[in-house]
Amino acid sequence: MPITIKYINPDEVGSAPNSATFGGPTPGQSGTYVFFGTPIHAVYTLDALVSAGHPLPALVVCSPDKPIGRHRVLTAPPAKAWAMEHGIPVYQPEKIAPEAIEHIVAIGASYGIVAAYGLIMPASLIDQIPNGIFCVHPSLLPAYRGPAPIESALLNNEPVTGVSVMMLDPLVDHGPIVTVEKYVVGPTDTRITLTEKLFTLGGTMCADVIPKYLDNKINSVDQEHDKATFTKKIKKEDGLVHLSDEPQTLWNKYRAYVGMMGIYFFLTEKKHGDEDQKPLRIKITDAIFTDGVFEIKKVIPEGKQEMTFEDFKRGHTI
Repeated sequence: MPITIKYINPDEVGSAPNSATFGGPTPGQSGTYVFFGTPIHAVYTLDALVSAGHPLPALVVCSPDKPIGRHRVLTAPPAKAWAMEHGIPVYQPEKIAPEAIEHIVAIGASYGIVAAYGLIMPASLIDQIPNGIFCVHPSLLPAYRGPAPIESALLNNEPVTGVSVMMLDPLVDHGPIVTVEKYVVGPTDTRITLTEKLFTLGGTMCADVIPKYLDNKINSVDQEHDKATFTKKIKKEDGLVHLSDEPQTLWNKYRAYVGMMGIYFFLTEKKHGDEDQKPLRIKITDAIFTDGVFEIKKVIPEGKQEMTFEDFKRGHTI
């Protein structure tokens, strides 16, 4: 649940340690904005913005359509689908090159909002947006900068995480903070539930804080960069576990990687005498954690359909 929200009061900026404004907002310019975001995370933020009464963006910038699934069907990203449903123009550059910057700047937006876009914004774009670009980041910056803040918080069994709204600069998750809000991680929260909750919270926070920032009622303050921690990009092999691992570790990995590659283990059984068989890869698709016990409910053995773990164990030696 959300528990606290902190605004940066401009009267405190002069005396705050490591404080700095990000160019300073232009009073009263609360007009159009460009939204940058691609996956479902971005849709959660967009829905929250609209629900809070924030105006629709003048343009949605997202990644290009990609082939999805076994049949490689060219599919629009969730943010594009959302924009089309709301009658909003969409722009899908492969990268933020000069021609893309020219296209975006031509909209004449007062500011931008970015939530899970996936590309680093160059200074040549940021500098041409009059009031800067607000960024929704699902951690309490400067903790967990980088591509996997939600997964990393779950892997580390953090009891509290949160959302930071910062002003974008050309470095990764480095810009000054406008507002932060903490969120208590529930015992059953997973990557899927936290993604929705935090990016929804981020949209609500933006709707509340952006008008205040544009009217000079609040300001931004530099992060404490010497306290920064960093996350890494998640790889498929990160999902490998051993059933002998600590139950808490298994649970942390399960809920951090669910909805991605998930977690999996290998089982090697000896058959036909002492001949070793090829290890069988088993993906854990459903599990619970109760009273310190990690209980597997469902699995997908390599080459087979999902089944209960009890059914799987009847035919295999664990």
